[in-house]
Amino acid sequence: MWGGIVSVVTNSVEIAADAETVFAFVSDLRNEPRWNPECRAITKLDEGPVGLGTRYRAHWKGSPELTVECVAFEAPRGWTNVNGGPLSIRSTFTVQPSAAGSILTSTFEVEPHGVGRLVGPMFVRKMTRTIPQHLATIRAILESTTTASDAQR
Repeated sequence: MWGGIVSVVTNSVEIAADAETVFAFVSDLRNEPRWNPECRAITKLDEGPVGLGTRYRAHWKGSPELTVECVAFEAPRGWTNVNGGPLSIRSTFTVQPSAAGSILTSTFEVEPHGVGRLVGPMFVRKMTRTIPQHLATIRAILESTTTASDAQR
C-alpha cells in the first residue's frame, strides 16, 4: 500500500469552537454519519477511548464494508486513519487554534488498486466537491453546539 499513484485532496475550515471540542468530535469516526450523508454506518471495534490503534468497521454509499484504523493520534492537534480496499485512503486531520476558535484541515490521500483504478479519478473529483460541504456541516454542528452551551452558562 502507498507505493502507487496517489491523489491528494486538502481542505480547511475555520470553526468558532476550541481545538479540544473540534478534535473530540471529528476524531471519533462514530460521528461521521452526522456530517457525511454518504456514510451509512460506523462501528467502533475496540474497547476504551478513541486513540492510536482504534479500529472501526465502516460502510459508505457505493463501497464495500471496510476496516479503518487510526495510525497516528496526537490530541488535540491531529490524527490519521487508513483503510484498504480498491481505493486505499489515508485521511489526516489537523486542528490549529485560531483567533475565532480553530482551523480544521483535512488531507485525503487516495491510492487506487485493481478495479479502483477505474473509479479512482471519479472518486477524487467527487471528494473535491463534497469535502468542503462536509467541513461546512462539521462547522455548523460544532458552532450550534458551542452557542447552545455558551447560552446555558
